[in-house]
Amino acid sequence: MENRKQLFGIISTSLFILLMFSGCTQQNDQIDDHAYDELVQTILEKTENIGSLYYEMTSSTMISNKSSQMPPMKIWEKGPFVKEERNVSLGNKTNRISIIKRPEGIYYLEPIVNTTKYQYVLSLHTALPQAPMQNFIQDLLDNQTLKYMGKDTLDGKNVTVIQYTKGPSEFPTTVKISLWNETGLPLKITSTSTTVQTTVVTTTYTNYSFADISDDVFSIEYCNDCNG
Repeated sequence: MENRKQLFGIISTSLFILLMFSGCTQQNDQIDDHAYDELVQTILEKTENIGSLYYEMTSSTMISNKSSQMPPMKIWEKGPFVKEERNVSLGNKTNRISIIKRPEGIYYLEPIVNTTKYQYVLSLHTALPQAPMQNFIQDLLDNQTLKYMGKDTLDGKNVTVIQYTKGPSEFPTTVKISLWNETGLPLKITSTSTTVQTTVVTTTYTNYSFADISDDVFSIEYCNDCNG
């Protein structure tokens, strides 16, 4: 009889401990969900301290196993000033596409008629081809549908992977982003959408620099006699 009492006591204690830890696990899961949101927000808010930013961006598109790639884009950002530039080859000729955003508007580099020279011309466009990084980060901070997907490493850098879905429910686009933990900036974005066929757009961000950018970079006085 004594042995049965001891056995019953052991079983009761074991069940109590099991239930206690089960309850703790459920509570921790809820805390973790909230902690993940705070983690992502904390990482994104690291970009607030960035005064000047240079980086290069490359995008490739895969549609039905057919791939195409855009020429790399160089981007400079400093306060309200943004410059986006890429070289596009057409046959044997390479054209420079250069766009500068200033407080008064957006300027495009265009050829001067009947010359071999170029000049920046104020455009009617009100948006840049590529949204400035500060706008992109703010959109993520305002996004209430972000999901934490886990941690990873990319090119030797620690990243936090997040994901969200946009577009109509019948044709949604899933956006997966690898955020560089150290800076809050994206290293890779993959957008996957499916309509009649699946389209995957992969954008990579490289060569980040936080050195101060000279105001001359955003000058609309184009030097036709300069090299590069």
